[in-house]
Amino acid sequence: MRHYLLDASVLVDFLNKSIETKAVRVRAAVTKLLALKTARKARLYVPNVCMAECSKAFARTAYEALPPHKAGDAYRTYVDALLELVSSRRTGTISSLDLVREDLEDIEDIFKFEHPLPRRDRAGSLSGVDAIIIAMGRRLIRRHGDDDVLIVTAEKDIVAVCQRFRPDLPAAAYAQAHVPDA
Repeated sequence: MRHYLLDASVLVDFLNKSIETKAVRVRAAVTKLLALKTARKARLYVPNVCMAECSKAFARTAYEALPPHKAGDAYRTYVDALLELVSSRRTGTISSLDLVREDLEDIEDIFKFEHPLPRRDRAGSLSGVDAIIIAMGRRLIRRHGDDDVLIVTAEKDIVAVCQRFRPDLPAAAYAQAHVPDA
């Protein structure tokens, strides 16, 4: 069974129907992963820290695009859809993965890997949350094996760092391109 770790960028693109063509491939990738989960060929996870990132993106979308009297309802609709996917009290299709001490310790290694990569500026470097996602992927590898774990993201920086430092870091797929089957 393959284990997929989805980050906030993928879930936001999947749930936010107002995003145009950029998210079409992401929606197709997540739909494919949900079908694999239903067929019991995959387990899907989202780092619990990504829930806050999703909420922030949904608030920005709702409150910047809609008049105030409609924004609150739109925001709530996005959050309810996210909770429907992730909450164990609802469908719980995607499991929430809790941050643990082991992940925090792995972050040091990830920034050591990432920092020497050539960049014109540091603006495109990993965020702290990006490093947490990669660290959680490392933890899943220790549990399930390197061939059975894949980070799925719409963030090119995460994919670039993971690809550059394989097998020390987990495999990652850019959701707008191709997500391998289980």
